[in-house]
Amino acid sequence: MIYRIILQNFRSFKDRVELSLIPDAESIHVAYDDTKYPTLRSAAIYGANASGKSNIIKAIDFLRDVILDNSIIPVVKNQAFRLDATSVVSPSLMVVEIRLDNYIYQYGVVFNFSTSCIIKEWLKAYNVDLDNWSPIFIRTLNNNINEIEFITSNDNPNKV
Repeated sequence: MIYRIILQNFRSFKDRVELSLIPDAESIHVAYDDTKYPTLRSAAIYGANASGKSNIIKAIDFLRDVILDNSIIPVVKNQAFRLDATSVVSPSLMVVEIRLDNYIYQYGVVFNFSTSCIIKEWLKAYNVDLDNWSPIFIRTLNNNINEIEFITSNDNPNKV
């Protein structure tokens, strides 16, 4: 189940935006299913015409394509925020947090449309005992060389 989505510099989103399905204390439509991490049963996205509602769905679709084949950014027109000259060449960010069983996993990617490359990519698991994110793997691009660091289960408190 999707827990939270974070976007920055993608289509109509220049600044960081977040779609969260994390309930607050007053939420009444909460899915309780014997987990430490309740989520909202549903969420609605509403707004004026051309306010970016469809771009959230396009971002999820784009992120799915990157996850399934992340050797390169799909060759498409530059989908960075185009109303600012610096944003067109600046990196974009996409993060999705999902809940599986009793864990929350965070997958994030920083990429640049102008160079069609992934700058940083990570997968983390939330450790409720330590109240922090424990990395599973981190991939960074340094001098056009991909460096991948896998964290062993001994280093990862969640032992994922």
